[in-house]
Amino acid sequence: MMCQEIKDFVRKEVRTQLAEKLKKKPREICRECHQRLSQVEKQVKTIASEKSSRNVAEGTAPQKRHYRITGEHLHKIREQFDLTQEEIALLLETTLTTVNRWERGRVLPCSRMQQRIAELRSGGKRSAHRRLKELKKPQQADNGDKDESILQ
Repeated sequence: MMCQEIKDFVRKEVRTQLAEKLKKKPREICRECHQRLSQVEKQVKTIASEKSSRNVAEGTAPQKRHYRITGEHLHKIREQFDLTQEEIALLLETTLTTVNRWERGRVLPCSRMQQRIAELRSGGKRSAHRRLKELKKPQQADNGDKDESILQ
């Protein structure tokens, strides 16, 4: 609904501006169009902020995005990123058994996990491997401390 209002507003502005501009030089037209565009963008931002504040006041927050990630999707993502089930479990902050159940289709990931999987996928392979290294560093340090305590 809001998008349609914005489109109608922009069309109206363009029509009125074009009618006046056809009488002027191209550089003047371009400069004025840029100025008017920035004004329209500001108006759109204020309308959007008013709408979001209205939603908060009314208690109707924007709808959450729903993801449809199945075990097959997760398996493909894992293969594309060259990750083991254990590594993807670490990245998603869950267990190896859970990831295994998801991939075999025994259980579907909850919406929160589907969102995490989607974020992982959108971040890309490099980002996933970088985060994995960061997560493994504290574990390696902890293992080193345990080895020293055993020796003593």
